[in-house]
Amino acid sequence: MTSIRGERILILGMARSGFAAARLCLREGANATCLDLKEPAGAAVEVASLESTGARFIWGPHPPALLDAADRIVKSPGVRGEIPFLVEALRRGIPIWSEIEFASRFARGPILGITGTNGKSTTTAWAGNMLERCGRAHETVGNIGRPIADGVLRGGEGAVLVTEISSFQLEDIDRFHPLGAALLNFTPDHLDRHGDLASYREAKMRLFSNQTADDHAVIGEQEGLATEVSSRFRPRILRFRLEDRGEEGAFVRAGRIGWRNRGGEGLLCGANEVSLPGPHNTANALAALALVLPLGLPEDGLVASIRGFGGLPHRLERVATIGGVLYVNDSKATNTDSLSIALDAWGSAPIVLLAGGRDKAQDFRPLASKVRVRCRRVLLFGESKLGIRAQWGEDVCETLDDMAAALDRAAAIARPGEIVLLSPACASFDQFRDYEDRGDRFRALVRARAGTDAPSPKDRPNAKEEQRQ
Repeated sequence: MTSIRGERILILGMARSGFAAARLCLREGANATCLDLKEPAGAAVEVASLESTGARFIWGPHPPALLDAADRIVKSPGVRGEIPFLVEALRRGIPIWSEIEFASRFARGPILGITGTNGKSTTTAWAGNMLERCGRAHETVGNIGRPIADGVLRGGEGAVLVTEISSFQLEDIDRFHPLGAALLNFTPDHLDRHGDLASYREAKMRLFSNQTADDHAVIGEQEGLATEVSSRFRPRILRFRLEDRGEEGAFVRAGRIGWRNRGGEGLLCGANEVSLPGPHNTANALAALALVLPLGLPEDGLVASIRGFGGLPHRLERVATIGGVLYVNDSKATNTDSLSIALDAWGSAPIVLLAGGRDKAQDFRPLASKVRVRCRRVLLFGESKLGIRAQWGEDVCETLDDMAAALDRAAAIARPGEIVLLSPACASFDQFRDYEDRGDRFRALVRARAGTDAPSPKDRPNAKEEQRQ
């Protein structure tokens, strides 16, 4: 475990991970100076609490003179590494860590890390649910919405840190060492941040860089990923597949969920008992199962989780049925691959699609034929609306000012038996705080229309959930 007692640490970017890192700094006896261009809205109470225990906050531009008294920097994943302040820090040899690198130095139990283009949040939550139902102490943290530093602060001795990890978070790791590391899939995304596909892939591969032969890597159907991990890194490979090929990991055999690990194997329950419908959710369950297999959990708890996990909001979440039209919140679909899965989730039911937002340098053209087959109408909003319309065709697409206007239009044209689907395929930051804010706004607008017809929470979780992020 690293000692930082007495160190002078700059924490750059005061979102959730920044505040959690500051609390961990202070617990470990370090001096925390917290930097951001402006104070986050609604953070006054937390700022005052941290100041009372020794943290210092500086709002506004970051003068290089701050580096004169810095032993290391803990950087928010939202801060780009090429800003002048960080370039100067690197020139001076000041270590720059991501929050997951920093917090992992103080973990008191094993770390399970989950990355991939799509499916991270569902698989992370499902793995955490398996641990919970098996009675194993754990903290579900990371890009799923709760900083890993918070899990370290709250978790007891031996607690497993089940950690969703984005490519942004992996950019600034050094010795981050997960016992189990899952790379669920890889498709183009975040090219606006990484510049090209090779850089994005390399960021994902960093998850395995410190693993040893005592650790395990979990890989899905993409053979190229398994080949690269096994050729470059040292962990034991566990696979998750919708068929049994005799490998270690999790699979489906003769319609049943099965596992194989270090010479042992077994069958758990029917694949048709997976709580979230759709083959992509069966794959998510298998990935979570393969990830926790080496922990030796009891089978009855694993079965209970496979059958009972309820899913997450903003991922093909049924909001309400109004006049025979089902309204679905899939705000977490922030890339074209996620949208493609959403379009496949509803059989032959016609869809009125709400899409658009901030583009991430994606190519929307490969989805054009599927959109035209599955969608009776596409209602586009946000910064990317004109570019998407040009790629999908003006005959099927309309452009509107914002999501509320798109929903008004959808309600006017949707017919009984159709689905109004918010699945934006874009980031939310042009008009919303994040995808959760976008989904919450959509849900509120739909429920306002539904009145007393809005479903109770038990009616909602999720038709055919996700394989995304």
